[in-house]
Amino acid sequence: MTTHVASYDRRPVFGAGTARWPYRVVAVDPAAGPGSTTSSPPLRDAGIEVVPFADGASALLCLSAQDPAAVLAPTEMLGVDFGYFVESVTELSSLPVIIGLTDDPGSHRRAYQALDQGARALVPLPAEREQLSTILHQLGLRRAEICTPRTHHAISLDPGAHRVEVAGVRVSLSPVEFAALAQLMALAPKVVSREEFAAVLYGDRELTSSHLNRIICHLRAKLGAAAPGQPDLIETVRFFGYRLRD
Repeated sequence: MTTHVASYDRRPVFGAGTARWPYRVVAVDPAAGPGSTTSSPPLRDAGIEVVPFADGASALLCLSAQDPAAVLAPTEMLGVDFGYFVESVTELSSLPVIIGLTDDPGSHRRAYQALDQGARALVPLPAEREQLSTILHQLGLRRAEICTPRTHHAISLDPGAHRVEVAGVRVSLSPVEFAALAQLMALAPKVVSREEFAAVLYGDRELTSSHLNRIICHLRAKLGAAAPGQPDLIETVRFFGYRLRD
Protein backbone atom coordinates (compact mmCIF):
# COMPACT_ATOMS: atom_id res chain seq x y z
CA MET A 1 0.00 0.00 0.00
CA THR A 2 1.26 3.45 -0.82
CA THR A 3 1.39 6.18 1.75
CA HIS A 4 -0.69 9.33 1.45
CA VAL A 5 0.46 12.72 2.67
CA ALA A 6 -1.94 15.65 2.92
CA SER A 7 -1.23 19.36 3.15
CA TYR A 8 -2.80 21.08 6.16
CA ASP A 9 -2.31 24.28 8.09
CA ARG A 10 -3.10 24.73 11.79
CA ARG A 11 -2.11 27.47 14.19
CA PRO A 12 0.09 25.76 16.80
CA VAL A 13 0.20 26.11 20.57
CA PHE A 14 3.28 23.91 20.81
CA GLY A 15 5.06 22.02 18.09
CA ALA A 16 8.04 20.03 16.97
CA GLY A 17 10.07 22.87 15.44
CA THR A 18 13.44 21.58 14.30
CA ALA A 19 13.01 17.91 15.08
CA ARG A 20 15.40 16.30 17.55
CA TRP A 21 17.52 13.38 16.38
CA PRO A 22 16.61 10.58 16.30
CA TYR A 23 13.08 11.52 15.31
CA ARG A 24 10.81 10.72 18.24
CA VAL A 25 7.37 9.45 17.29
CA VAL A 26 4.69 9.13 19.98
CA ALA A 27 2.60 6.07 19.09
CA VAL A 28 -0.65 4.80 20.55
CA ASP A 29 0.00 1.06 20.51
CA PRO A 30 -2.13 -1.00 22.90
CA ALA A 31 -0.64 -4.25 21.58
CA ALA A 32 3.07 -3.45 21.69
CA GLY A 33 4.93 -6.70 21.18
CA PRO A 34 6.27 -8.93 18.37
CA GLY A 35 5.17 -7.57 15.02
CA SER A 36 4.03 -4.21 16.34
CA THR A 37 5.37 -0.89 15.12
CA THR A 38 7.01 -0.07 18.43
CA SER A 39 8.92 -3.34 18.72
CA SER A 40 10.84 -3.03 15.44
CA PRO A 41 14.60 -2.72 16.20
CA PRO A 42 15.46 -1.38 12.71
CA LEU A 43 13.47 1.78 13.43
CA ARG A 44 16.18 3.06 15.76
CA ASP A 45 18.79 2.30 13.10
CA ALA A 46 16.81 4.52 10.71
CA GLY A 47 16.91 7.39 13.18
CA ILE A 48 13.34 6.86 14.45
CA GLU A 49 12.61 6.46 18.16
CA VAL A 50 9.06 5.26 18.80
CA VAL A 51 7.62 5.97 22.27
CA PRO A 52 4.54 3.75 22.79
CA PHE A 53 1.49 4.50 24.92
CA ALA A 54 -1.13 1.87 25.65
CA ASP A 55 -4.04 4.29 25.20
CA GLY A 56 -4.82 7.65 23.63
CA ALA A 57 -5.51 9.45 26.89
CA SER A 58 -2.02 8.71 28.22
CA ALA A 59 -0.45 9.85 24.97
CA LEU A 60 -2.33 13.18 25.09
CA LEU A 61 -1.33 13.82 28.69
CA CYS A 62 2.36 13.19 28.01
CA LEU A 63 2.58 14.68 24.53
CA SER A 64 4.38 17.95 25.24
CA ALA A 65 6.79 16.31 27.73
CA GLN A 66 7.89 13.78 25.11
CA ASP A 67 8.96 16.48 22.61
CA PRO A 68 7.99 14.34 19.60
CA ALA A 69 8.48 15.04 15.92
CA ALA A 70 5.20 13.32 15.01
CA VAL A 71 2.31 11.31 16.42
CA LEU A 72 1.25 7.88 15.13
CA ALA A 73 -2.43 7.17 15.81
CA PRO A 74 -4.11 3.87 14.86
CA THR A 75 -7.74 4.11 13.83
CA GLU A 76 -8.59 1.87 16.81
CA MET A 77 -7.34 2.99 20.21
CA LEU A 78 -8.21 2.66 23.88
CA GLY A 79 -8.97 5.39 26.40
CA VAL A 80 -10.26 8.11 24.08
CA ASP A 81 -12.28 8.42 20.89
CA PHE A 82 -10.05 8.28 17.80
CA GLY A 83 -11.58 11.38 16.20
CA TYR A 84 -11.27 13.36 19.43
CA PHE A 85 -7.62 12.30 19.73
CA VAL A 86 -6.76 13.56 16.24
CA GLU A 87 -8.70 16.78 16.73
CA SER A 88 -6.98 17.44 20.08
CA VAL A 89 -3.47 17.00 18.70
CA THR A 90 -4.10 19.16 15.63
CA GLU A 91 -5.86 21.88 17.61
CA LEU A 92 -3.21 22.12 20.33
CA SER A 93 -0.04 21.66 18.33
CA SER A 94 1.72 21.80 15.00
CA LEU A 95 2.72 18.14 15.37
CA PRO A 96 1.90 16.09 12.27
CA VAL A 97 -0.45 13.18 12.95
CA ILE A 98 0.23 9.98 11.00
CA ILE A 99 -2.79 7.66 10.86
CA GLY A 100 -2.13 3.95 11.22
CA LEU A 101 -4.45 1.82 9.09
CA THR A 102 -5.60 -1.47 10.61
CA ASP A 103 -7.52 -4.50 9.32
CA ASP A 104 -10.78 -3.23 10.82
CA PRO A 105 -13.47 -2.77 8.11
CA GLY A 106 -14.05 0.85 9.14
CA SER A 107 -10.37 1.80 9.34
CA HIS A 108 -10.13 3.53 5.96
CA ARG A 109 -13.32 5.53 6.52
CA ARG A 110 -12.09 6.81 9.89
CA ALA A 111 -8.64 7.50 8.44
CA TYR A 112 -9.94 9.76 5.67
CA GLN A 113 -12.20 11.55 8.14
CA ALA A 114 -9.06 12.16 10.21
CA LEU A 115 -7.36 13.74 7.20
CA ASP A 116 -10.24 16.20 7.06
CA GLN A 117 -9.60 16.96 10.75
CA GLY A 118 -5.95 17.79 10.11
CA ALA A 119 -4.05 14.49 10.07
CA ARG A 120 -1.16 14.60 7.64
CA ALA A 121 -0.46 11.05 6.46
CA LEU A 122 -1.64 7.44 6.26
CA VAL A 123 0.45 4.32 6.76
CA PRO A 124 -0.55 0.64 7.06
CA LEU A 125 0.24 -1.06 10.38
CA PRO A 126 2.61 -2.48 11.38
CA ALA A 127 4.62 0.29 9.74
CA GLU A 128 7.93 -0.54 8.08
CA ARG A 129 10.90 1.70 8.79
CA GLU A 130 11.14 2.77 5.13
CA GLN A 131 7.51 3.90 5.20
CA LEU A 132 7.95 5.97 8.36
CA SER A 133 11.23 7.42 7.13
CA THR A 134 9.62 8.44 3.84
CA ILE A 135 6.65 10.04 5.57
CA LEU A 136 8.82 12.01 7.99
CA HIS A 137 10.82 13.30 5.04
CA GLN A 138 7.68 14.20 3.07
CA LEU A 139 6.27 16.05 6.06
CA GLY A 140 9.29 18.32 5.98
CA LEU A 141 10.78 17.29 9.33
CA ARG A 142 14.48 17.88 9.43
CA ARG A 143 17.41 16.85 11.54
CA ALA A 144 19.20 19.82 13.07
CA GLU A 145 21.89 20.81 10.59
CA ILE A 146 24.62 20.57 13.21
CA CYS A 147 24.03 18.19 16.13
CA THR A 148 27.21 19.08 18.00
CA PRO A 149 26.81 21.47 20.96
CA ARG A 150 26.90 25.22 20.29
CA THR A 151 27.90 28.10 22.54
CA HIS A 152 27.33 31.85 22.33
CA HIS A 153 28.74 33.75 25.29
CA ALA A 154 26.88 32.35 28.32
CA ILE A 155 24.43 30.24 26.29
CA SER A 156 25.14 26.60 25.51
CA LEU A 157 22.85 24.50 23.35
CA ASP A 158 23.00 20.79 22.55
CA PRO A 159 20.56 19.92 19.72
CA GLY A 160 21.09 16.17 20.09
CA ALA A 161 20.18 16.18 23.79
CA HIS A 162 17.64 19.02 23.44
CA ARG A 163 19.42 20.81 26.28
CA VAL A 164 20.02 24.53 26.91
CA GLU A 165 22.02 26.17 29.70
CA VAL A 166 22.75 29.82 30.49
CA ALA A 167 25.85 30.33 32.65
CA GLY A 168 25.55 26.69 33.71
CA VAL A 169 21.87 26.99 34.67
CA ARG A 170 19.53 24.56 32.89
CA VAL A 171 16.71 26.25 30.96
CA SER A 172 13.53 24.38 30.07
CA LEU A 173 12.29 25.42 26.63
CA SER A 174 9.32 24.31 24.57
CA PRO A 175 10.16 22.68 21.22
CA VAL A 176 9.33 25.87 19.33
CA GLU A 177 11.40 28.04 21.69
CA PHE A 178 14.30 25.61 21.40
CA ALA A 179 14.14 25.71 17.60
CA ALA A 180 14.04 29.52 17.61
CA LEU A 181 17.10 29.71 19.86
CA ALA A 182 18.92 27.13 17.73
CA GLN A 183 18.29 29.28 14.65
CA LEU A 184 19.54 32.41 16.39
CA MET A 185 22.70 30.60 17.48
CA ALA A 186 23.27 29.00 14.09
CA LEU A 187 23.15 32.37 12.31
CA ALA A 188 24.74 34.59 15.00
CA PRO A 189 25.71 37.41 14.75
CA LYS A 190 23.41 37.72 11.74
CA VAL A 191 19.90 39.11 12.14
CA VAL A 192 17.29 36.35 11.71
CA SER A 193 14.19 37.44 9.81
CA ARG A 194 10.63 36.24 10.34
CA GLU A 195 10.85 34.25 7.09
CA GLU A 196 14.00 32.48 8.30
CA PHE A 197 12.31 31.61 11.59
CA ALA A 198 9.24 30.35 9.74
CA ALA A 199 11.29 28.02 7.54
CA VAL A 200 12.69 26.29 10.62
CA LEU A 201 9.71 26.45 12.96
CA TYR A 202 6.80 25.59 10.69
CA GLY A 203 8.10 24.70 7.24
CA ASP A 204 5.92 26.32 4.57
CA ARG A 205 3.19 27.41 6.99
CA GLU A 206 2.61 31.05 7.84
CA LEU A 207 4.28 32.53 10.89
CA THR A 208 2.76 35.90 11.78
CA SER A 209 4.78 38.70 13.35
CA SER A 210 2.65 38.61 16.49
CA HIS A 211 3.13 34.88 16.93
CA LEU A 212 6.90 35.20 16.47
CA ASN A 213 6.93 38.08 18.95
CA ARG A 214 5.27 35.85 21.55
CA ILE A 215 7.80 33.08 20.96
CA ILE A 216 10.73 35.49 21.37
CA CYS A 217 9.11 37.10 24.43
CA HIS A 218 8.79 33.74 26.18
CA LEU A 219 12.31 32.77 25.13
CA ARG A 220 13.74 36.05 26.46
CA ALA A 221 11.96 35.59 29.78
CA LYS A 222 13.28 32.07 30.28
CA LEU A 223 16.86 32.93 29.30
CA GLY A 224 16.74 36.08 31.44
CA ALA A 225 15.50 34.16 34.49
CA ALA A 226 18.60 31.99 34.28
CA ALA A 227 20.89 35.03 34.04
CA PRO A 228 19.37 37.79 36.22
CA GLY A 229 20.99 41.20 36.05
CA GLN A 230 22.26 40.76 32.51
CA PRO A 231 20.94 42.64 29.46
CA ASP A 232 18.45 40.82 27.25
CA LEU A 233 20.34 38.07 25.44
CA ILE A 234 18.15 38.54 22.35
CA GLU A 235 18.21 41.89 20.58
CA THR A 236 15.38 43.27 18.45
CA VAL A 237 16.47 44.84 15.17
CA ARG A 238 13.44 46.87 14.19
CA PHE A 239 11.95 46.06 10.77
CA PHE A 240 14.45 43.23 10.25
CA GLY A 241 14.19 40.59 12.97
CA TYR A 242 16.18 39.36 15.96
CA ARG A 243 19.75 38.42 16.78
CA LEU A 244 21.77 37.28 19.76
CA ARG A 245 23.52 40.12 21.56
CA ASP A 246 27.33 40.19 21.18
